[in-house]
This record gives sequence, C-alpha cells and structure tokens, in this order.
Amino acid sequence: MSLGIGGSPESTDSAIRTKDSTHLRQQLVIQELENRLLRRQLAAQQQQIENLQARLKRYENPNTPPSKEGGAAGSPGNDDSDEEENEDQGDDAGGDADAASDSSPGRDEGHEGTTRPPPEPEETIRVDQGYCPDCEQTLSNPDSYVSRTIIDIPLPIPTTVVEYELGKHHCSCGNEVVAEHPDCPETGRFGPNIMAQTALGRFHQRLPNRKQAELFEWELDIPLSHRTIYNLTKRVADRLRPAYEDVKARIRESDVVYCDETGFPVDGEQHWAWTFVTDEDVLFWVDESRGSQVLEDVLGEEFAEDSTLSCDGWSAYRSYHNETSACWAHLLREAEYVAERL
Repeated sequence: MSLGIGGSPESTDSAIRTKDSTHLRQQLVIQELENRLLRRQLAAQQQQIENLQARLKRYENPNTPPSKEGGAAGSPGNDDSDEEENEDQGDDAGGDADAASDSSPGRDEGHEGTTRPPPEPEETIRVDQGYCPDCEQTLSNPDSYVSRTIIDIPLPIPTTVVEYELGKHHCSCGNEVVAEHPDCPETGRFGPNIMAQTALGRFHQRLPNRKQAELFEWELDIPLSHRTIYNLTKRVADRLRPAYEDVKARIRESDVVYCDETGFPVDGEQHWAWTFVTDEDVLFWVDESRGSQVLEDVLGEEFAEDSTLSCDGWSAYRSYHNETSACWAHLLREAEYVAERL
C-alpha cells in the first residue's frame, strides 16, 4: 500500500475520491454540452421537417391537379425510356406514314387501313430521261411511265394585291360617307387573312412575334417587323371584341357556369387565366386578381340567384355566389385523398 502525503491510508483514499469526483464532473459537463448540441440539431431538423411538410402539402392535397402531381409522367429520368419505347413501336405501327395522331401512331385496332385518294392534278410533267447506275448510260426513250401525284406548296406562297376604290358620298344630311368592303380593313394595308394568320400563329401555334416575322418573309416574301405583327394581332382582337362581348353576355344568362382559374405569367408578373364554360360557349379572361371581383366583372354583380357555379373549393366563388356545385374532378380527388389516409 502506498501512503499519502501524511503517510496514512485515509489521506490516500481521500485523494483518490477527489480525483474520481473531478473526472465525473468533467464527464457530466461534456455530456451536458453534447446533449445541448443534439437538442439544437434535433430542433433544427424538426423545423426543417415541418417546413418540408408544409411545402409538400401544396402538392399533395385534394386540390392538387393531376398536372402538378408526381408520377411516371412527371418523374425525371423517364424521358429516354419513353422515347426508346416510341421508337421501337414506330416501325410496326402500320398505317399512313404521313398521318399524325394525338395518341399512338398508326391505325386503331380493328380499323381497316385506308389510303388517301390522290387529287386531280393541275399540271402534268412528263420526265423521259433516266440514268442506269450499272452501265452509266443515259436513257431517253421510256417504254412506259410510272405515275406519281405529288402535293406541295409553292415558295413563296402566292399573295394577292388588290386596290379598292371606295366610293365617297356626301349625304343630304351633311354627313360624308365612304363605302365599305369586308375584305378592306379600315386601318393598314394588310387584309383579313393575313391578320387572322398572325393571331393563329401567336395563340394557336405559340410563335413569338419575331418568329412570325421570319416566316412571313420566308413563306410569303412579305418583310414584316415584329412590331407590325403585334399591331396586326391587336387589330384582330379589336375586331373580335364585339363577338367576345356577345359570348360574355350569353354566359351571364346561363343556368350553369363551370369556372376555374390557374396561374398565368404576363411579362414576368403573376396573373390568372380564368375560364367560364357553358354547354355552348367558352370565355377566357386574364386578370391580375384571383378574387371575387373578377367574377363580378365577368358574370355581373347580380348573377341570377337560381344559376349555379360549378367550381373548386377556392373561396372567391362562394364569397361571390351562394349556389355552387363542386366539380366531379375535385370530389374524386378529395375522396381518393381521404381513402389513402384511412
């Protein structure tokens, strides 16, 4: 036995206990610091989980449309496999090679294939000279002919230039009256077909104004600036305004109106594209607001009390009109959402 400073066993035991106590206190301090660190990390992780769950609820709830849901159609990495599968099916699809389809290529199962009948030719071009690739001989007197009818368009596409001499009258009442023609617009020098083409290109084919200007020069040999394309599109909108107002008036008188709205960026700013649908008409309305004021602007402040709005659960609809009916798509999504969580 080793003795302490005083030489007694008691002093030695006291020194050992003091050393052990100091070591334990150090271990407790270290564990307390570790616990504090772990609690902070746990709190941060819990906060992150809550934030992610809140963000996830924006996409996984009964009001989430299929276009924003995850799945095979929207999952990254599936594009290549889909393209390869489509390429494999292309050779065996059958049907007209030039036919376009919105779904799968080729004719439908059980449908007998047909061939487009050739139209009557406007011109016949006889080609006599042939070339033999084996003996490299030029042949000029054919034994017979093989007929092929080709449909094509000329480039540039022919355009018409018409001068309208509009009668100018002085009425007995003092008014000056100028005769009108439906193919002669009041403004500009471009006719209704060209103006309609700019509107179709912009809103149906989704072509920017600069791309349209290029096509007009390539296909029609008509140089136009992108600003001119914009002005032509605006003139189409002005001429269609009365028809647009007629559609809105008919929708206001409908017994049932189906409504929906979705985000729609305009010049980088958040807007909303609204649709108002009846059995006969469809009206589109783009607005900065998603509130009930839009419903008042379109349907009027005094929408018929016995009329029904078929819509989703957005609060603007019920704050505008009492008679609402949830659409089947939302009802089914809500039922599926609840069923998955039972």
